[in-house]
Amino acid sequence: MLATAIPAGQISWTSNTPSIVAVSPDGKVTGVSPGTGEVKASSGGESATANVIALPPFVDLTLGRSHACARTAQNVLYCWGDNAVAALGKTSPEICPSQLRQCSTLPRSLVEATNFVQLSGGGSGITCGLTSGGNAFCWGHNRDDWIGPTTDTCTVEGVGTSACARTPVAVPGGRVFTSIALGGAHACALTPGGAAYCWGLGGDQLGVASTETCAGAPCNRTPLAVAGGLSFTTLAPGNQHTCGIAVGGAAYCWGDNAVGQLGRPGPGGPAPTLVSGGHSFLALSAYSTQTCGVETGGDAYCWGDNGFGQLGDNSTAASSVPRLVAGGLKFTVVAASLEHTCGLTIAGGAYCWGQNTGLQVSGQLGNGSTTPSQVPVPVAGGRAFVQLLAGRQATCGRTASGLVYCWGDNRFGQLGIGNLTLAYSLLPLGVAGAP
Repeated sequence: MLATAIPAGQISWTSNTPSIVAVSPDGKVTGVSPGTGEVKASSGGESATANVIALPPFVDLTLGRSHACARTAQNVLYCWGDNAVAALGKTSPEICPSQLRQCSTLPRSLVEATNFVQLSGGGSGITCGLTSGGNAFCWGHNRDDWIGPTTDTCTVEGVGTSACARTPVAVPGGRVFTSIALGGAHACALTPGGAAYCWGLGGDQLGVASTETCAGAPCNRTPLAVAGGLSFTTLAPGNQHTCGIAVGGAAYCWGDNAVGQLGRPGPGGPAPTLVSGGHSFLALSAYSTQTCGVETGGDAYCWGDNGFGQLGDNSTAASSVPRLVAGGLKFTVVAASLEHTCGLTIAGGAYCWGQNTGLQVSGQLGNGSTTPSQVPVPVAGGRAFVQLLAGRQATCGRTASGLVYCWGDNRFGQLGIGNLTLAYSLLPLGVAGAP
């Protein structure tokens, strides 16, 4: 964060919290350690102070339905956004007035969540992490104890009381994993040998017959191996379906196939089935009822629901087979969401397509407009990102220097800008005042 440079001698700059922020004679503020600091400007016997938030660079980022979490190189975790069901962990001091629920408009450290080396946010208000030893923990919405037994409860205005976990809970089973990914209300993880395990609420999207019942619906509270014995390199859970990239690059999906989200015609089911087209993928992303992937050559393909143009093929027709994203861009990753999709080009440029407005929210595409697009449009600002993720109606990107920028929905504070004055943003805004 930079203050306006003023010739030395006219204004004297001091930091009242030098252990958190330092300030140079010309007003340049530098973070020393995480926290909220105070900078003072004095001139002619008068002075003024300003609060400055100092955050370390982030090396990893994840988004859930309406919350975000980021990790530092020292494996300290910061979260912001909706905390109605404890997706941020501990109790938040703020209340989102339009929703009458706990939230945080700025990143807050989750001191209980240390030593996590990988993160994943889920669509129903859940966050999970893997420790350096490969142990999985989750916190947040815990209906029917599917993330592990807890005694916490969370009250959501207008909805009621639900079980939740305000501190990380060990995933049952004691297995060691190398990666973890969350869907709407289920999770999947990979073992060191590439075996896929899933657990949570639901049926076929778990990839294995359910052995338990949660609230009258099938579920598995303990991770069970996905049928078929395939070895995977990547897993991408959606809402009622799951996909993964097998060793060699072929994509397989299982679960519901009502709108073609499994990438092949026909009914769904629990057994992984090959995505049509013979594609070899490097990256994969699923959300709700759509899936997208990036081929080894950089072409992006999407399949499933397309009611708002989120497949990016210049149409609104659903597809049960992968459709090439229009525009001829070469991508490294894609981020599928409910009604929009985003991707990073090889040069780090961010592009988005699909819905760009909606009930109480606009700006998911980040291009300064509220116009939906059936083809990729560039995110405003020209920043290069190294990571890009999409929540339900918001999108965030992380730069190589560790700064995070978000756009779209802010009703729950998920833009991380320190206030709820803006219900949404059509342009990327720096989290915690990033320039």
